[in-house]
Amino acid sequence: MNLVNISKLTKDDIEEIFAITDKIKENPNRFTQCLNGLCIVLFFPETSIRTRLTFKKGISNLGGKSVLFPPSTLDKKEKTEDVMKYLVKYYRICIHLENCQRTMTHLNILS
Repeated sequence: MNLVNISKLTKDDIEEIFAITDKIKENPNRFTQCLNGLCIVLFFPETSIRTRLTFKKGISNLGGKSVLFPPSTLDKKEKTEDVMKYLVKYYRICIHLENCQRTMTHLNILS
C-alpha cells in the first residue's frame, strides 16, 4: 500500500504528474480505458462538490467506476490505515479528502 500525501510531493513528483496530464490532454482517446475494470473508492466531504465531481468525471473518462462514501464512514474506532488495508482486498485505489487536505491513497495500483 502506498500512501501519498500531496503536501509531501516533491517538485519532480508534481512535474511528472503535470507531464502525464499533458499527455492525456493531447490525446484523451488513448487513455479512455486505462482504468477499465477498476472501481475506485472516494471519501469526500459533502461540501466538496466541485472536487468530488471532477474526480468522478475523470475516473469515468478514463474507463473506471467510483463508489462514494462520506468521510464520516471513517469515523470509527478502527484506524484509517487498517480500514484501507481491508479495502485493498476489494478496491485498488482509494482517494480520501478531509479538512481541505488532499490525501490520496493508492492501494496495489500495479498488480
